[in-house]
Amino acid sequence: MGGYGSGRGGGTATAEGCNSYTLSAKTLRRMPHNVPEVQEAIGRGSITFSDGFTVKYVATVKPGERYIELTHETRDGNEREITYRVNLLETPCPLGGYRWWFSCPFKSRRAFMLFLPAGASRFASRSAYRLGYACQRETRFDRLTRKARKLHRQLGGDWHDDDYPPKPKWQRWRTYERKMAALQRADQRADDAWGVGAMRLLERAGVYL
Repeated sequence: MGGYGSGRGGGTATAEGCNSYTLSAKTLRRMPHNVPEVQEAIGRGSITFSDGFTVKYVATVKPGERYIELTHETRDGNEREITYRVNLLETPCPLGGYRWWFSCPFKSRRAFMLFLPAGASRFASRSAYRLGYACQRETRFDRLTRKARKLHRQLGGDWHDDDYPPKPKWQRWRTYERKMAALQRADQRADDAWGVGAMRLLERAGVYL
């Protein structure tokens, strides 16, 4: 009925592929954690995405209360501006200091990132909107190709080139040889996976070689 996810097919949407805006708890890294009694710390700012969509925030930390107030337009078809609170949580780090988290408005569970997909009105956790990851939809060929592409970049090469990249001047021979062997294995496995997939498509079409 026009709400989030209506008319969507082919499984749940992905965080990367549903035109989703994201907020990271890194925004709060400069906020103090230990606030003395009867004092209050406030952090203000705004985040503007590449298409101009803007989210204003006011983070408040005081004894007994930790929250961030968000102001932005909704994406549910009404395009109205709303303001609401998202509670904050903090956990100690093993080597000292603290780390901030959001408390999902819908699930009340800890989240480092909040998402605002197309069709939604408020930022919430990935699980609240049942968003998957693009890598969860990849075939074996896709995963191996992505791995080979990553190794190409680490060696200073261009994935579109047919030849393997030469050793970068700053890289040790042992490191280059190890990564080159991994790249060649990934390429071979990707070719094998592509061949298996092609044969299956041909068999489904009734073509046998």
